[in-house]
Amino acid sequence: MSNHAFNSPELKDFNPKDYHFYGLWKNNLFGTCFWQDCWDQELVNNLGLEMNEVGTINLMAGHYLAKNSIRAKISQQVKKAIDDNNKDFFAKLVQSAEKVFNWVEMMGESLSSAKPNIKNFQDFIFVARRMNFLWLIAATYLIVPVEEKLRDIVIKEKFPPERIIEIIPKVKTPLYYYQKGIVELKNEVEARSLKEIEKNDKKLLQKLQEHVKKYSWIETANFVGDSLTVDRLCEQMNHIKECSEVEEEYTNNNLISDRLKFAAQCMHDIGYIKQGGAEYFSIFSDKVRPFINAIAKKIGLNYHELIHLSITEVDKALKGILNNKEIRERVKRRTNKDEWALISDKHGKSILIEDKEDVKLLHDIMIPRADQSMKELMGQVGNKGKCTGNAKVIMNNREFHKMQTGDILVTTMTTPDFVILMQKSGAIITDIGGLLSHASIVSREMNKPCVVGTKFATKIIKDGDLVKVDANKGIIKILKRAKE
Repeated sequence: MSNHAFNSPELKDFNPKDYHFYGLWKNNLFGTCFWQDCWDQELVNNLGLEMNEVGTINLMAGHYLAKNSIRAKISQQVKKAIDDNNKDFFAKLVQSAEKVFNWVEMMGESLSSAKPNIKNFQDFIFVARRMNFLWLIAATYLIVPVEEKLRDIVIKEKFPPERIIEIIPKVKTPLYYYQKGIVELKNEVEARSLKEIEKNDKKLLQKLQEHVKKYSWIETANFVGDSLTVDRLCEQMNHIKECSEVEEEYTNNNLISDRLKFAAQCMHDIGYIKQGGAEYFSIFSDKVRPFINAIAKKIGLNYHELIHLSITEVDKALKGILNNKEIRERVKRRTNKDEWALISDKHGKSILIEDKEDVKLLHDIMIPRADQSMKELMGQVGNKGKCTGNAKVIMNNREFHKMQTGDILVTTMTTPDFVILMQKSGAIITDIGGLLSHASIVSREMNKPCVVGTKFATKIIKDGDLVKVDANKGIIKILKRAKE
């Protein structure tokens, strides 16, 4: 029985101490459902992982926590696999992930023009669950023990810690090829405007259009965002300062032991699954946009109203169990208000809690407090460099308009839709992340100073604060507070 006086019967035996806080991802209810209600026994079996539930919580549309017992069990399993030089364990993870990636892309194409009926919506849910469960496993349970093990080996073998990233093979997901393509196109575009290209270089215009079509998903995350356009592509190219790719790997160096090489390869493998999982979910989100629009229309809503519903509520609306009046009341109640929590139960389903007192109590008990008087933060180096500029705290794509060229981007974590902001930024700071987080990977491709894993940057730094980023040491200093 819970030691806390919760009103909701679902929280009768709930113990807040069982969970570890990861950070804040701002997200809508519809998309968040796939972070919680995504248990896939077949995928767990294929991956050979020791887990029997999802074990996650999302509070107030973004505060993300995971169960300590699952973290401990999988951490032990992963570290043992590295100690045992179990290459088959990691190869199986990668092979299973690649099958899911290919299948999700194919299903996205199929569902894009599907009729908005119950069967197709349930197929959509099944695909989205499996895709996001794969990301959740890698980002929540696998990446931390691999990174910890790699660091242990680095310390034991007295390898220069500042050079760890150089021994990890480059993670080549769709975003890598998108960035590589932008560099190549930038070299062809040179200083010409889009109007000049449209008028005088049809061949190059076609190349731009083909790149946009292939990577239309790049500014979409969790079913929110817009498909890429040629105008937006050219805007991103305008912020590229260096148009050459730097390869950093030297894994064949004789000074690196086989043990360290293997740990670095494991880091790559889990980083590939984590990063690929996020990107293919964005690919899927972009492809199924017409289908979601059709579903929304069928239940009497528009796209941006539908994302305030849970997947269970949309399913009930399609079945006629919820009428339009009930649906609209729920949408209205949740618009611009994040007074809900999603908790994964032991059966792989998610429980929606909307009792305001319970949600507030969960938040007060489970979310760490930041010291607002702090003027210096420490984090992990994502990419070296230094920069001083005005901070912009951006939690989701609804706040992208705040970002100006040269600003310091401060966010919880970056996702593919943040690429344009990262191009504009002078430096990047995140609450969450490690060596192979999205922010670390992309900042290295763009050669931007980046500090990740600060925990509380988004809570301590405010819009307009003058911030100095020393990404050589992982230190952020607030030089001057913005006027209130």
